[in-house]
Amino acid sequence: MDPRYKTVTDYVVRRFTDHLGDRLQSVFVKGSVARGDCVWGVSDIDLVLAFDRPDQSDNALKREIEAEATRFPAGDSLVIQRIGDDRLRQMSAGTRAYWLYSCRYDTELLYGTQPDHFLPEPPKGIELAKLIAPLIHADGAVELGKDRLERRESRHLAKRMLHALALPAIAGGKLEYVPPLEVANLDFPVRLRSHMDAILTAYSQAPVITDTEPLSRAWRDCWAYIGDFGII
Repeated sequence: MDPRYKTVTDYVVRRFTDHLGDRLQSVFVKGSVARGDCVWGVSDIDLVLAFDRPDQSDNALKREIEAEATRFPAGDSLVIQRIGDDRLRQMSAGTRAYWLYSCRYDTELLYGTQPDHFLPEPPKGIELAKLIAPLIHADGAVELGKDRLERRESRHLAKRMLHALALPAIAGGKLEYVPPLEVANLDFPVRLRSHMDAILTAYSQAPVITDTEPLSRAWRDCWAYIGDFGII
């Protein structure tokens, strides 16, 4: 994790550990901040608390911390989420699979127990790919049709393409997980390979994009390729 995030993450951990005590099982960041491929000022700080039975005081503290966090560097990018048995039971099968997958492979522990020590294992192989592919598609598709992509939007679209392009390798059992920046090392047909520089640039640099057609074309080719594997 980029050390510049520590000011805000340390603050959140301290406030919640003081408030929750032994109810708090774990605090961790997940996603690009945990992996170290985030873009400062663009990427969200996805911070996850593991505890059950939230009450009104817990929710009030969350709102207070989110407001106060804006005083810290990158604090306006803070997203506080909660995981627990009750939340997992309420999720759809796809959302649950995606959460468990992300919490197993894309996390950095800040307090307590490693999430893979208390969370169930995610599905694997083709089962996982089929469960999460529709979520990835729906989430990325919100950026399509725009005449201009702001920095968060271009990175978001590229991120979802990289996640999607990892699915055939996962579905085939070759790999359990592929970090976004390593997706380019997989084997792809020439047509997809021609899009890779644009996708990686959008992901790693998060530029403002005024000509959105190249990424839109990459998106269409990406999902046509994935469709050949019977994933979606």
